[in-house]
Amino acid sequence: MAQARNGGTVAWDHDAEQRLNNVPGPVRAMAKVELERTALERGQARVTIALMEEVKAKYFGMAAKG
Repeated sequence: MAQARNGGTVAWDHDAEQRLNNVPGPVRAMAKVELERTALERGQARVTIALMEEVKAKYFGMAAKG
């Protein structure tokens, strides 16, 4: 569970955590930080597959597959 500077925390859905593990190592840490930051900014308590899809589309301009 990540903790933000403001004291908020973010948990990960199991499926989202599994998908994060499929991200290549060199970008995994950066992706994790960005996903947790986005969740906190939105007031969400969890990182979900849906959030991962949105962030991927934002940064890569396409719908996430698998």
